[in-house]
Amino acid sequence: MTTDIDQELRAAFRSASEFVQPAPGLAHRARRRRRQRRYRLLAATAAVVAVLAAATAATYAVVGGRQPASQHGKPRSVVRIQLPLTWQVRNLAVSGRYLYVLAGSSGPPPYTLRAYDSATGRLIRQIAIPAEPSALAVGPGGLVWVAFYPNEFGGPTAIWLLSPDLAARSAGPKIVTSIILPTSRLTALIPDQYGLVAVRLPVPGRPGKAGARPEPGTSLGPSANTAPGVGAAMLRGRVVVQVTNGYGNHSHLVVAGDPSVTFGGGPQTQAGSLTSEAGWLWLTTGGSSGPLVRLDGQLRPATPEPIRRSRVLAQAEHVWSHGHTVWVATAAAGHALVCFAAGNRVGPVATVLANGQVTALAATSGVVYLSLAPPGEAAATVTSYPVPAACR
Repeated sequence: MTTDIDQELRAAFRSASEFVQPAPGLAHRARRRRRQRRYRLLAATAAVVAVLAAATAATYAVVGGRQPASQHGKPRSVVRIQLPLTWQVRNLAVSGRYLYVLAGSSGPPPYTLRAYDSATGRLIRQIAIPAEPSALAVGPGGLVWVAFYPNEFGGPTAIWLLSPDLAARSAGPKIVTSIILPTSRLTALIPDQYGLVAVRLPVPGRPGKAGARPEPGTSLGPSANTAPGVGAAMLRGRVVVQVTNGYGNHSHLVVAGDPSVTFGGGPQTQAGSLTSEAGWLWLTTGGSSGPLVRLDGQLRPATPEPIRRSRVLAQAEHVWSHGHTVWVATAAAGHALVCFAAGNRVGPVATVLANGQVTALAATSGVVYLSLAPPGEAAATVTSYPVPAACR
């Protein structure tokens, strides 16, 4: 990767203060549906919940929300957004005063991107997305990136760059992607089978020409047998991408420009969700659920002992981070969402009493926003909770 791009990435990730969740692909959504069925079964098994909670001494429940807590020990939410019936939340992102919800039904387009007031949950603006949403990110300056491409119902392929209030937009190249890494207000990196593509879009609402060019020296591996997955992260000035082979198997991590630096791909180390935090990479492994691991700058395992010993984090499904707080959705009964403080001292692990399975997450230093899978035929919701003190 060139020195200029490396410097841009460093500056962009320092200025981007809000965590953005990478967009899931079709395979991830299929795993999500299987997890929903498993969660309903686990929730009905109260005895299993009690045994696991008792056995996990290092994990304790934190009651969030505005004080005082409810009499049943569940958190009082600050913001609660109920979406239309049959809608699914594809992605969440938060930046400043705006909470972004990318959502839609399982049927034909259009889908919607909505901007809410992050403090009150008031809808500010919504726009139609004309095809299957595949990526959402907030970059420097609060500008919003969204990508979409045709599904079985058709539609166009494009990348849009929108103003923070979604009132203005510009359109970019026709690239199918599930990963957008903003590097400045108007530029982003997108992985493809050949490496990283540098994309530049005009200022939203103003005339200008969009462009895309391959970034030299950013190979992810043999182009005929490498397919970018649904996750990427910045790690110590380099871009780490989750990739598979040409058949969608052998999920592993590679460093762009140095594909010999790799992790995962084996039966027990299939690379899943990833996020970076303070020079470390956190990764879920093992397919649909498995141990949470921490990797160093050379993708070598360096998982702290409290994390390795946690029976809850041995069933990690998805991981996010904001600042020094790490969030993990798990398959452990009674612990759908946990968090812990990383940085200089890791742990303890705290359980957030979210009312349902977490399918998407975005966080600030004080508030976490969760998309919760609805029980049965109920409508999907987005709910906010205060970040537990133990996780800050």
